[in-house]
Amino acid sequence: MNQFGEESSFSTSILDILVPQPCPFKLVRIGGKSDGSYLVPDHLEGITACYSPGVDNFKDFEDNLTLNYKIKCHLLDKSSDPSLFRTPLIPLFQTFDKLYLGSSDTADQISLQAFVGKYSREDENELMLQMDIEGAEYNVLNSASSSLLSRFRIIVIEFHGLESLQNDDIDLAYIENAFSRLAQQHTCVHIHFNNNSTEYIDIASKRNFSSLCEATFLRNDCFRTKTIVNSIHLPHPGDISLNVADRPPIHPNRAWVNGKSTPSAELKRAYDSLLFLEHGFRKDISSMHSTSSRDASVIVSKVINLSSLHLQALLLRVIRRLINVELFLMRK
Repeated sequence: MNQFGEESSFSTSILDILVPQPCPFKLVRIGGKSDGSYLVPDHLEGITACYSPGVDNFKDFEDNLTLNYKIKCHLLDKSSDPSLFRTPLIPLFQTFDKLYLGSSDTADQISLQAFVGKYSREDENELMLQMDIEGAEYNVLNSASSSLLSRFRIIVIEFHGLESLQNDDIDLAYIENAFSRLAQQHTCVHIHFNNNSTEYIDIASKRNFSSLCEATFLRNDCFRTKTIVNSIHLPHPGDISLNVADRPPIHPNRAWVNGKSTPSAELKRAYDSLLFLEHGFRKDISSMHSTSSRDASVIVSKVINLSSLHLQALLLRVIRRLINVELFLMRK
């Protein structure tokens, strides 16, 4: 173990594909501020449908697309059911199929080709794909044709199990091929490391990575429609701070941007770290409040410790809010 986590022989070529490039469109968050929301290019006008395999029991991302952008959303998840959703399906705009997404069509799964063919005409080429299918993404990408992938203007994927690629028993070529197929017609414009995972480092490139990586890709022809004026922010001010509150944030290190970080990114690092520390203080405060004793010395010690924790939590909150104001002003 070192400061980055466990060292890995992870293929540098895969990480190269995940290096974000300057996006010609501003990145906007879709789906709120919690897990299951993503940063995507603000180039949503004209997208006719979003395909969302792997929805669990909430669809904030899809509801945001439907209600704010009038985009039809087709959801797919064998392990869920509309009766379990936090919000009901929106008639005429949202559908649900109780199936897995896979490389072929069977009784309990459907291929991406068949899934898209079920709801979109062959001449509909401005689609969106948001895929979180617990490791099956590699099979899906390898089985999808280039012509099918080219129909998606924006692709958002949560890549799972990246730590397994340091295992010599894993077919690395199969994983590399999935990434290569994706990169043929799309370019990565953003990555976010889910902190509900483990951090590793690729020795060759010195880039860190997590076992869960959310990546946003934009189709290459979209780069020719607008002059690129946006900088790369890693982490991005719009990223989720903590996917889970009990674990420290995992940010892409500066090797991802050749050591050239931005003020916004550095402030975001500080903000997320302070949020995690503040959460820890609040847990300690809650724990202290739940303990009881009649011993005077213990009571006095408890009061002193609680006062100290409250003061530290307050200072962290003040600093964090000042940073948040600065980040807001930078986005204006």
